[in-house]
Amino acid sequence: MKISILTGNALERDNKKTGQKAGEVPFMTKRFVIKSDTELETKGYGNAFDFNLIQPEVENIFELSDLLTELEGWSHSCIIRAKPKYGVDHDNVNRRKEEHPDKSPPCFWQNPDGVEWLMMDMDKFPVAGLNLNTNEERLEYLVSQLPNDFHDVSYHYQWSSSQGLYGWDTLSCHLWFWLKDAALDTYLDERALDENWDCDEAAFRTVQPLYTAAPVFEGCDDILKGFRSGLIRKERDEVTLSPWVKKLPPPVYYGGRFHQQDSHSKSFEDKLNDIGPRFHMQIQRAIASYVGTHKQNTDVVFLTNLMTDVISNAPEGKSNKSDYLNPAYLSRSIDGALRKFGA
Repeated sequence: MKISILTGNALERDNKKTGQKAGEVPFMTKRFVIKSDTELETKGYGNAFDFNLIQPEVENIFELSDLLTELEGWSHSCIIRAKPKYGVDHDNVNRRKEEHPDKSPPCFWQNPDGVEWLMMDMDKFPVAGLNLNTNEERLEYLVSQLPNDFHDVSYHYQWSSSQGLYGWDTLSCHLWFWLKDAALDTYLDERALDENWDCDEAAFRTVQPLYTAAPVFEGCDDILKGFRSGLIRKERDEVTLSPWVKKLPPPVYYGGRFHQQDSHSKSFEDKLNDIGPRFHMQIQRAIASYVGTHKQNTDVVFLTNLMTDVISNAPEGKSNKSDYLNPAYLSRSIDGALRKFGA
């Protein structure tokens, strides 16, 4: 099947918000610059608006792994799950699928035939005290947190840009799998939420950028050089998803009518109740919900204390609750949500 690769075009004008200058091609990866013996400056992702579209054919996990390995060197590119609309100029596309009255027509839509690959975005999993000392042990731990359908299946891994720079108490990684049967973006998004997959379901959304470039290090070597990414072979090379029927939540009564509550519209209290016996993504979603509502008025002390109380009283699971009660874990989680949703 064809896979959609977007490569950013040079900016037509200065972007005051990001500091990018006209004529620059935005980076789609993090850059790390050595400022001194003790200081490392991090430069975030650029803000690309217009792209070139490339669509190579990929037929299995091996070809996908080869492509992802090549794309690590493309610092201005990313992948999306979307299919271009008919007649789109591949030399000038926008990353949109919705109509907007003040903008040019959208260039993409959800592939109606589904997509045969997926990426599991696993971010900031706490592992302090688990004695995971090798690359293999860390990857196997992450896979063990996924549904059983993904166990013993070959995958391509890519550690996050900053993984290892500040220790290994948390793990952040992209795991790419090949599906036996193509799946719609909406199906994966809804199923991941309904079954509480321990990954960020945003990676299943149609025009969500999936970053593939390796980080750029200026003045130093990549700390993960030689094992930042790779293909891990297992007994099977394709994921066979087990049958799934969406569980309908109890109806909610509004003004004389009953409505089924969609999983995407769960309240903050509902998301708190989801915590335990699974923890990581449930905590991340609850924190994101609170920060998304309060934005720059987020009371960090209140939220930290509330999450501590909820986690302490949540049902036990296979993970160690103390990992999620670690103040450093909660601080990183809240800081990350503030960067994403606090503006």
